[in-house]
Amino acid sequence: MSRVCRANWVSKQNFHFDRAPLLEGLFVPKWIMSLSEQQRIAGNTLSRSRKTSPLGEERKKFILVAAEYEFDQCSYGGARMQRVADRAGVPKSNVHYYFGSKRALYNVVLEDVINLWDRTFETLDSEDDPELLLTRFVRKKVEFTRLYPRKTRIFISEMLHGAPYLSPSLNEQMTQWTRDRAEVIKQWIKLGKISDVDPYHLIFMIWASTQHFAQAEVQIKSVYGKSSLSKNDYDRQADSLTAMVLRICGLAENLKSDVNPAANKIEKELAR
Repeated sequence: MSRVCRANWVSKQNFHFDRAPLLEGLFVPKWIMSLSEQQRIAGNTLSRSRKTSPLGEERKKFILVAAEYEFDQCSYGGARMQRVADRAGVPKSNVHYYFGSKRALYNVVLEDVINLWDRTFETLDSEDDPELLLTRFVRKKVEFTRLYPRKTRIFISEMLHGAPYLSPSLNEQMTQWTRDRAEVIKQWIKLGKISDVDPYHLIFMIWASTQHFAQAEVQIKSVYGKSSLSKNDYDRQADSLTAMVLRICGLAENLKSDVNPAANKIEKELAR
């Protein structure tokens, strides 16, 4: 299938709505290309260390977008590599050539989710302003949920089922990220910058609340009486959650006015 035909096929499948943000930051991590890791995670004995042409990179992006649709709609157990190939407009052999197995492909999708989430709270130090950092964390997580609802639901589903297919390396990456952020929050508490809260509970609460619009989208649209959620709906959610988090942390002083300097600064960042 030519590039033009494949692009038209994707458009007809309603991929065009959020195709650009879905493709942002997608990559095939090096561990997927190594023989030992594929054997350990996917039981695949084929090496994928060969170089990929520009056309091959384009095909991988189409496959990853198609895989997100498939895993979101059918979960891991119900997903089929043939349907992924059909959605991407490529032969099934191409899917196996670039990703090896269904489990390896699934872990690429999960890794992309985790890496994108990690970047919402990437740099953190005890010397940083907690109001600014927490506001950024909440608002960027809400924006992530708006732009990547399928990615969010895939990750939530994996966690709800006990993370049976999440690779050990991804689990360790996610665990270490959380512990590192919790340590900084503990330092903020020790320095008197925020109230004495449980750092892990604070992180868990932000995770759960910011992901809810993707997880319970049908229910929320029903309550709101809408057929779809607008950016304004997500912005209002971000405003409310930011206010709640700052109050919990004893940082509610700026909330007494209509202007939150930290929120305004983050809004400018998101608008870039």
